[in-house]
Amino acid sequence: MKRSIIGVAGTAKNTGKTTTLMTILKKLKEKDAPAIGLTGIGYDGESFDNVTGLPKPRIDVHEGMIVAVAERCLKYGRAKIETLFQTDIQTPLGRIVIGRVKEAGKLVLAGPVKGSDLRKVLDNMGSFGAGHTFVDGAFGRMAPFSGADGIVLATGASRNSNIAALAQESGYMMKLLGRPVMAARGRAARFGSVLSEESLNAFFDAFVPADTMIVEGILSGRFLQSVAKNRDLSGKRLIFDNPLKLLLAGEINQTHAALDEMEQGLKMEVGVQKTVKVIAVTVNPYYPKYHYATRDYEAAFVDKTELRSGIGASMGLPCFDVVVGGGDGLLQEIYKLF
Repeated sequence: MKRSIIGVAGTAKNTGKTTTLMTILKKLKEKDAPAIGLTGIGYDGESFDNVTGLPKPRIDVHEGMIVAVAERCLKYGRAKIETLFQTDIQTPLGRIVIGRVKEAGKLVLAGPVKGSDLRKVLDNMGSFGAGHTFVDGAFGRMAPFSGADGIVLATGASRNSNIAALAQESGYMMKLLGRPVMAARGRAARFGSVLSEESLNAFFDAFVPADTMIVEGILSGRFLQSVAKNRDLSGKRLIFDNPLKLLLAGEINQTHAALDEMEQGLKMEVGVQKTVKVIAVTVNPYYPKYHYATRDYEAAFVDKTELRSGIGASMGLPCFDVVVGGGDGLLQEIYKLF
């Protein structure tokens, strides 16, 4: 049986990631899809948002699914899970356990944090029959998605209630994710993460005498402009491990502007070692509106039609509101991977 890994990531809290994921799982159940797997990166599934206090759904799992969660999750969910294998991967909520859902219900989802641990978990899940496995992950935990066959992004007004600004940023996001694949040219150097002034200086010391620099970690957004203004790097080639690392650098707009300045001002070539396929995007018009007088939040909404058309056009992706339109269209996009 063909196996596939699909990541589902939200660009911010309350952008509809969990609703998107539950819609996909529900549709797969309706179609009697076999051997569905589910895990997550880090912790999610809280009953209430820990910032706003507004309700958040947990994950609905159905009988027969293969799941990988931290031990303590088994106590707090209502789904009945048969333990198949206990890994040696530790998390703040206990070791990761591979299990089969024996009785449908809600599940608190907490999985491995590191990409290497996620790969081990996915291999273990596959050995117990998981074919198409979905991985839940927040925006700041997307790096392990580099090994996924495809990603579904969930965005919306909770990231920015200004639709025009959100659409522009979303378009820049896709440009970062669509960076061309490049190979090293001439003399190549490699560097980990650039997260401090000290590491930036070391980065320049390694890059200036080289023709190509391969960044294997995170090049912080606060230092991208320094790179873009360094005339000693003119005409060189800068390659990132994968485009998700660019999303984690800092503000999307600033990262896009810095890379544009590198290309236009320094005539640098900026690319990646491997691509990440974005399957589709879902949008959520809801956002928690803060009241300064009472210091609390209430549910608010932007125009859902304008949001969907704006985001779909800017990202150049199939765009869905799964609450309004259901999940059939999204599932069709996902099935193209199977």
